Amino acid sequence: MIADLDRDDSVRLLDEAERMGAVTRSPSPAGDGIVLVRLTAAVGRRMDEYLRGLTDELAWRLDGVAPEQLPAVRDACWRIAMNLPGLVSSRQ
Repeated sequence: MIADLDRDDSVRLLDEAERMGAVTRSPSPAGDGIVLVRLTAAVGRRMDEYLRGLTDELAWRLDGVAPEQLPAVRDACWRIAMNLPGLVSSRQ
């Protein structure tokens, strides 16, 4: 999980992403030692494409679901996703 990354892992991950042209790093204009990490334009375009496809897929899947029902649908999907590993392993 990304939450389990230590500083060295994070730096290596960013080094690799920068080498691949996925991100750029620059010092904070405030001069406070913070490094700003930004997606490159090419990766931003790919993310936009992906999100457009995901949005279209979700719109198709949720066709007919009223907006006020969306929180309940989200919660149900979340519960299913969280319980799925246990369900799968108990049936094997």
